[in-house]
Amino acid sequence: MKIIIKGKKYKTPIPIKKIKLGQQRKFSIKITKKIHDGFSKFSGDNSKIHTDINFCKKNGYKKKLGYSFLLTTILSNIYGKIFPGGNDLCLKQNCNFKYPYFVNDTLKFRIKVNQVNREKKLLGIECKISNQQNKLIFEGDSILLLSLNK
Repeated sequence: MKIIIKGKKYKTPIPIKKIKLGQQRKFSIKITKKIHDGFSKFSGDNSKIHTDINFCKKNGYKKKLGYSFLLTTILSNIYGKIFPGGNDLCLKQNCNFKYPYFVNDTLKFRIKVNQVNREKKLLGIECKISNQQNKLIFEGDSILLLSLNK
């Protein structure tokens, strides 16, 4: 399962000394059927709400619902490869799944630095994810240890 995240390219890893409070990055990704099915296979979650369109329609949804934890997988990709990228370790991830999203939705990720502790190499991140109609589907916060960044 290859995940392609669109957004401005930055040199990584970003050293903690260059990260500023309030700094933001924005990314987008279309959750294709291939990504959705790949996550289903990887996770082993084949529940009908994600796999059976007739079940979804009977329960008031026009399309198959996307996997909530696919969002955290994408966050892992962003944190590890894009922002701050490189040698960080996620110590904490709080997740608030606000609204469902669907296969073929384009999701917009806004990552914002809300804490910086240079001495302990800790970075606090706030994340908000919206769909193409700007409906908030996820909000959460993370604590990252930038273990090998100087």
